[in-house]
Amino acid sequence: MDLAGSCDTRPQRAASLAEHRLWLTTGPNDTLAEHGPNDTPPEGLFPRAVVTSMTSINVVRSLSVPLSVAWEELAAIDHHVEWMADAVRIDFVTDQHQGAGTRFTCLTKVGPLKTNDLMEITRWDEGRAIGVHHKGLITGEGLLELREATNTTCLLSWNETLHFPKAIGGALTANLAQPILTKIWRGNLQRFEQSAIRRLESKKP
Repeated sequence: MDLAGSCDTRPQRAASLAEHRLWLTTGPNDTLAEHGPNDTPPEGLFPRAVVTSMTSINVVRSLSVPLSVAWEELAAIDHHVEWMADAVRIDFVTDQHQGAGTRFTCLTKVGPLKTNDLMEITRWDEGRAIGVHHKGLITGEGLLELREATNTTCLLSWNETLHFPKAIGGALTANLAQPILTKIWRGNLQRFEQSAIRRLESKKP
């Protein structure tokens, strides 16, 4: 398939949806630990679990800019609201704004659903990839990764795993959200390319 200017938006198999249990810790810095549906919670964790349904979203786009320019745009975390239609506002909670360990809140809005998620950058491969864990109404992990195609073009892939709690519909909401979010993120990558092109144009004398 020709990837030029297109996104891979093939529907995910039903098997990509699975029931998971996320055990809540009792410590001052609450975290989530994933376990199988029949697991016994580890010592020190609440005996109850939040049952969620998981879905994955994967899109990729060919960008008409060099990898170095695409990375500059991707690494500017505070600029993400300019090309992410679902991101309303980003507020950093750490002094650093780049690199692993950077934390920020992101006000996200999709239709009537609005959530203020806590994000943490868990992976930072300079010039290549950014991995993020987000915790809020919907928890998940995302990876934005660049690959060089030619000297003047590159590929950007966005892979996300999302956990929808039973309180907001679980598997039903996950099934409904998957094609909607895929469409939004396909548009996000298109807007990202436009932002990267503007960045490239600004470098020309």
